[in-house]
Amino acid sequence: METNSLIQVQGIDKTFSVNGIHANRGISFEMKSGETIGITGENGAGKTTLVTILAGEMAADNGRIIISGQTAPNGIPNPQVGLVHQHPKLMPGRPVWESLVIGNPDIQLFGRRHIIGQLGKQLEDLHIEIPLTATPDRLTQGQLHLAELAAVLLRKPKLLILDEPTAACSADESQSILEILSKIKNTALIYISHRYSEITKLCHRVYQIEKGSLKEISPDDLKPIAHRFHSRIGSIHQQLPPVLRVENISSESSNLGKLANISFQVSPGEILGVHGYRDHGLLLLEDVLCGKHQPQSGSLYMFNKEIKTQAQARKSGLRYIPSQRFKRGLAMQMPLIDSLREHILLRHPDSV
Repeated sequence: METNSLIQVQGIDKTFSVNGIHANRGISFEMKSGETIGITGENGAGKTTLVTILAGEMAADNGRIIISGQTAPNGIPNPQVGLVHQHPKLMPGRPVWESLVIGNPDIQLFGRRHIIGQLGKQLEDLHIEIPLTATPDRLTQGQLHLAELAAVLLRKPKLLILDEPTAACSADESQSILEILSKIKNTALIYISHRYSEITKLCHRVYQIEKGSLKEISPDDLKPIAHRFHSRIGSIHQQLPPVLRVENISSESSNLGKLANISFQVSPGEILGVHGYRDHGLLLLEDVLCGKHQPQSGSLYMFNKEIKTQAQARKSGLRYIPSQRFKRGLAMQMPLIDSLREHILLRHPDSV
């Protein structure tokens, strides 16, 4: 590899001993200062494994990472690498400004008000607006990503990595993140996303991970999935009665947004996609459909029977896989077998 590269990644290999998954297979690439590369790939392809290794949060089995000519220690967090996680990691229950102080080389620790004032000026220079005195649970998903991005940028890394930073953001929040990133200079940037328009807008080069292997691709290869599969989708049996029918659903939540006169139906064999932002009604729609949240008006029917409770939803055959698997899915602090046992007991209380 060229010696004038700021970042050299050489033969990164990782296999998880617990399940035998070969997540990264001899991955190598290089980056120069100020260069942005995009990495895309299916869920489970090895993207997050790679970036956690690059950040030193996970050890590689083989390979090395060279930054400015120096080999980075394996499996030890590197201050020269900043990672904005797919699920932001701010200190829970503590005001945002405390997370921004950690590792910040330019903050004088003399009094809370003085520290917040310094941080406010730093964020102004970065064109980032977030409530510094709020706790993370009071922030939207977009604000959480902006807060972690700010914390990472204030540490002045040589390599900045963003793992799907706009996945849960509103359109305005996504645009804010992209504008901030476009202004960053003299820093190598790795941008991971399923949003191809963002990758083509930001990145000088594009890579794809498939089954743990990395290969460079042309931006022209990033075609929307709908275009790729449109011709393969057969006709739907619209003549059959709908499985699910939603009629004029309206609801509102202080932290999940609102729904206004939502109506649609799903026929047998049909796959209906719903696009939107979690804090702007998408999570609220999930809650209404599974019976967790009662709408203020409107009706929901499964096989022409009205659904008003979670018990009725389960009995009708409706099953719910939440979009937020950490918060609404498995209990992440419990062994997998215990989480599965809880789900089984909830749905089949007579099984024991």
